[in-house]
Amino acid sequence: FVWNLEIQVTKDNNRSS
Repeated sequence: FVWNLEIQVTKDNNRSS
């Protein structure tokens, strides 16, 4: 799923922050 990719990226970004 394309939205899945965005969600994963956002989650990763949130964790990195």
